[in-house]
Amino acid sequence: MDNLQSLFLSSQGRIGRQQFWIGTIILIVAGVVLSYILSALFGVSMFGANMMSFGQNGSVQIDSAAILGAMARAGWVSVIMTLLFAYPIANLMIKRRHDRNSSGIEVWIYIGVLLLSNLIQALGLGFTMNEMGGMQFPGPTLLSMGIGLVGLALGVYLLVVCGFLKGDAGENSYGPDPLGAK
Repeated sequence: MDNLQSLFLSSQGRIGRQQFWIGTIILIVAGVVLSYILSALFGVSMFGANMMSFGQNGSVQIDSAAILGAMARAGWVSVIMTLLFAYPIANLMIKRRHDRNSSGIEVWIYIGVLLLSNLIQALGLGFTMNEMGGMQFPGPTLLSMGIGLVGLALGVYLLVVCGFLKGDAGENSYGPDPLGAK
């Protein structure tokens, strides 16, 4: 248990790819469980009965306000999840960045972009209703798409450098090699 605590509660030292992936799997499982709980508490459902109705001629009518409201509530769930998991995720990723002799500042930038993206959705600024073929569908705003693309690029970069690239052999500025190489 002490090893798990140091994995998530400290950014000191270095870890290898195997420890990174074990920690990532633990956080994913915890995140999925917590997101189901929070979604239920916030009443987040994209399949609610109040989202659609049928017109007199049999046409389907979409309740735009109900859909955008559900998306905003989902955004608040994402904000809470990001805040709860930011510290353990950052510590895990920063230790992997330390293994490649980097400070890991880009991890905090990524978490900031992720939080900003979630806040934009929660505040109702991330989606708008668009008409297509006589029906209304939610679509992202330009602001949401721009910040989302930045987050995607940073996320892919961090996935590659933390999850797939080998760390420095031997000791570096952040400590000894976690694999024990000289």
